[in-house]
Amino acid sequence: MTGKFIILIAVAWMLQILLGLLQIKAFNKKYVELRRKGRVTIGKVKGKLRAGTVVLIAIDNNCNIIQAEKIQGLTVFARLKVMENLVGENLLKIDPAVLDKFDKLTLLAVEDAINNYRAAIEGGEG
Repeated sequence: MTGKFIILIAVAWMLQILLGLLQIKAFNKKYVELRRKGRVTIGKVKGKLRAGTVVLIAIDNNCNIIQAEKIQGLTVFARLKVMENLVGENLLKIDPAVLDKFDKLTLLAVEDAINNYRAAIEGGEG
């Protein structure tokens, strides 16, 4: 009985690793896709007991948002989702009414992306 339980745990662990790698591959593929469109800034917030959030925001030379996507969740099943309401906004002057529509973690991740972009253009690290 103990041997079967250990095998079950090992299989579940390997499945989690595989699904995690697939999630990372999808994220990296999306990053490359957005990078072809313009500069990309990334913001992230770790959820302690809630879902973490990562946003990818592609901008043009005038800091206008071309495309934005987020991944939010607790599990390896979380996938990237388009954030249409950010498209067309200026990254450095996003309308507060647009930001009010986000949940707290998404808002914090967008703010982190903005801070990371500002740090990058000032020559620092984000």
